[in-house]
Amino acid sequence: MDNQFDLIFYDRFFNWEVMAGSYIVKNSKFSVDFLTEFSNYEQKLPKGAHGSDNGAIHLFFADKIFPGDLEVDTCREVYYNSWNSADLSAYTGCIRGILGSRTDFGNIRIMKKGTGWSKDDWLTSGLWNPARDFMLHGWKTKQLKTTPSDVLKPIPMKYDQWYNPLAGPIVVERCFIGNTSWSYTPRLLGDRKQIDESLMEYARKVDKEKAKSLGRLSLILENP
Repeated sequence: MDNQFDLIFYDRFFNWEVMAGSYIVKNSKFSVDFLTEFSNYEQKLPKGAHGSDNGAIHLFFADKIFPGDLEVDTCREVYYNSWNSADLSAYTGCIRGILGSRTDFGNIRIMKKGTGWSKDDWLTSGLWNPARDFMLHGWKTKQLKTTPSDVLKPIPMKYDQWYNPLAGPIVVERCFIGNTSWSYTPRLLGDRKQIDESLMEYARKVDKEKAKSLGRLSLILENP
């Protein structure tokens, strides 16, 4: 935790959203006020496709960082006239265009794609490396699959499945502070360089998709 910042967020990897469901918070007045105000933002959500907290966090950020900005108002109009996931993607792209490539905004930091503390492991077919991966995100018990017997490559697989990285079954009762006796299956321990290269290739794809989504902005604004 960098003491310069009260709140640290990170870019989601598989799209251009700021991750709203996981963040690091310093116990400060700024953080309490920020999160309290954001928790009440549901009263301002549009009637159409709003993306819940994942959608709202972008406009909330922009209003905090650039209050009264005309470009933000344009993105706001897009948000309040979004009716499907494509519209919502265009809206988030609109906001990210205003934020630019910066990471630091006063008391807030938004870590760049691939540098955060959590990763959806479907992006690399369940392969991970302890030198780069701290947390793996997106697991649901009903989506747990048997690890394939063939050699896995660090490429995207279906997002609604995951493999157990432990050498044995997951026993929740053993998940307590102080237990460091974890044994991992070597079959899911991937080469860091290969994982990084695969993720970079995927990041390029996402960036191109974001650019394409911006072409939808004029359609939304012209047909509210």
